[in-house]
Amino acid sequence: MLQIRDLVLLDALSAAELHARTWQETYTGIFPAEVLASRTTDKLLPVWTKMLGENPAGLHHLGAFRDGELAGHCSLGKPREAWGYDVELWAMNVPKSFQKQGVGRALFEEARRRFQQMGAKNFYLYCLERNENALAFYLRMGGRITDRYDDSDGARELAVVWDSL
Repeated sequence: MLQIRDLVLLDALSAAELHARTWQETYTGIFPAEVLASRTTDKLLPVWTKMLGENPAGLHHLGAFRDGELAGHCSLGKPREAWGYDVELWAMNVPKSFQKQGVGRALFEEARRRFQQMGAKNFYLYCLERNENALAFYLRMGGRITDRYDDSDGARELAVVWDSL
């Protein structure tokens, strides 16, 4: 059974491990090796400890757990940019071993529910142009790719929007 809940400080190690694993699985060949080398559990653990402890950005961090194992996580909250969308889905990570099992859909639907609780009417996210699986998923979930993009991290990320919740 899948359980969705807020991540807490005790989940920092599991979140860092999952984050590192999904980056290695998904972005090899997309990002340079030195970027991927910076996404190890050891390097991500302090980041997740801070996000789940101090939460400087004020985000909600959700985890999907199957039989006690972290199967995916996402971060959501205030938008980084002001361009007409109320909130942003900052990140979603589901490792290949849990894809196509409803984990991403459950996280996405809980994020949408949280957005509604926040009073949001619409939202957006950025997805790497070369991450075809994720783009296809977001389109299935009702998203629309815009002409807006960000390439500040060395790879083009497309803005995907939901004009209404």
